[in-house]
Amino acid sequence: MKATLKRVLPPLICAVIVVVLDQITKNIVSGYGTSLNGTYIIPHILQYNYLHNTGAGMGTLSGAGWLLIPVTAIAIVLGIIALFSKWGRESLLFTWSVALVIGGGIGNLIDRIFVGYVTDFMLFPVSWFPFSFNVADIAVSVGGGMLVLYLLIDTIKAKNEEKASQPKNEVQDGE
Repeated sequence: MKATLKRVLPPLICAVIVVVLDQITKNIVSGYGTSLNGTYIIPHILQYNYLHNTGAGMGTLSGAGWLLIPVTAIAIVLGIIALFSKWGRESLLFTWSVALVIGGGIGNLIDRIFVGYVTDFMLFPVSWFPFSFNVADIAVSVGGGMLVLYLLIDTIKAKNEEKASQPKNEVQDGE
């Protein structure tokens, strides 16, 4: 257990940092509200676009934030359990990906519980991605992508191990 804790502690600290950065940035932008909408944070790449998201990511489930509170809380608990599971002990990629998802989930959960909506304030000014987001969303997206990568690697590894454990066909006479 001590070795697992030592392995999981840095990613959990990262999750706490994500929560703190998320809450600080949301607090800062709340003071400006929509007055800076359209202003570039990074010229031609990232734009300020303040809004209150009462649903899930990408504008889905608008107004159903109350439903997301228990779902997010359960996902966070399952994520913490997973960190201390076999996968958390065996894979740093899995551990870090789950920690990022946990940190982002907690950041947005705090908003849903205490203010009834999630504050989004960043936007890529491209027509194919018209969704505002925040620091927590970035952590969830990066962590989710890393988790998909882990699953792909794990699946390929399992198939290779399965192939290696199968007896090789012997070449028959005359072939």
